[in-house]
Amino acid sequence: MDFKSLTKRAKSELDKRGGVKGISDDAKKEFERRGGTEGLKTTAKHVADATKGKKSVGDKAKAAAEVLQKEAKR
Repeated sequence: MDFKSLTKRAKSELDKRGGVKGISDDAKKEFERRGGTEGLKTTAKHVADATKGKKSVGDKAKAAAEVLQKEAKR
């Protein structure tokens, strides 16, 4: 795909979602739905707790990914 067609597809997708303002509004709603700043702090604590005691970087990454996947589904 060339740059021109990608740009056209991106603009089309933006228009479908109400432009930049629509996407920003959706992001704000999702942020508040997940608990706002306190929700983010809680998620970060859960990630930190899940990675404690893990020895390898790979194990830590897997544990963090599991927590984040769970959070994304709620």
